[in-house]
Amino acid sequence: MLSFVDKAPLERAKFLETTEIFANIHATLAASGQSTVPDQDKLDTDLHFTCFVQAPSVREDAVLPELRLIELDGGRAGPVDRGASKDLLKVCSLLGQTPLFV
Repeated sequence: MLSFVDKAPLERAKFLETTEIFANIHATLAASGQSTVPDQDKLDTDLHFTCFVQAPSVREDAVLPELRLIELDGGRAGPVDRGASKDLLKVCSLLGQTPLFV
């Protein structure tokens, strides 16, 4: 088993990008999804994901890192910071979503 605990984030990302098994797992999960599939005449998607995660702020001047709500959308060029987030579970319940923990 490979260990990447001591590797830099870019080294970990490169491994994930270049490993075929992860591409296959992603394709399978992207095709299954968690949402109801719209009618075929309204379906206009190219198999991408959207999820929200709670992450610490990257501001170096912060005394205590503030938690931020980050949107990860496979159709965008990068993550979108949606603002301060104190309780991700509460946000999920307000949106009527069941959180998925991996």
